[in-house]
Amino acid sequence: MARSVSFLTPGAWAGGSWELAVDLGRRSRRAATATVRWIWSRNEFDGPYATNQMAAEDQVRVISDRSHGEHLSQLYGLVDVPTFGRLVCSTTVFREPDEDWLLLGIPIGALGILDDRVGGYPFDADPDDEPEWALPIDNWMAAVALDLMEVIPFRRANIGFIAGDLGTSTVYVDADGYHRDAS
Repeated sequence: MARSVSFLTPGAWAGGSWELAVDLGRRSRRAATATVRWIWSRNEFDGPYATNQMAAEDQVRVISDRSHGEHLSQLYGLVDVPTFGRLVCSTTVFREPDEDWLLLGIPIGALGILDDRVGGYPFDADPDDEPEWALPIDNWMAAVALDLMEVIPFRRANIGFIAGDLGTSTVYVDADGYHRDAS
């Protein structure tokens, strides 16, 4: 039986998120919309949906090829992540005065349901060590970012727990590739 977490699995949306935070650069609704559509068009994703408060199968997708980007702020879905299984996820577009960011997040609660090693992360973890369970997620998120960069160039994509908190991520993708810097 395949391992999975659904929108309504108790605890699935708890605990912050392991994120891919993409700095899209100069503020552009067109680029933000294209990035969101590109993410959700990948084969491993099911979505996006407008809410995580009802089952995915009871909703209709909110972005199609004909969408004009009406629903960009926060969208929900499911994603098949290698070595984990099917997990809940979300995308959020942050529009700052001079730049746009896309966050793809997988909740820590969902990860913990499928892998006991996640435990009470980040509260029971050494802040100087990246958790072993995160390596396959980092690798998968880096592959997504590298694929995205071929279609929609961006400055940098940080990967990790609350990766949008700039300056904290030692795992990232930029024009030079995938980096795992030592702390």
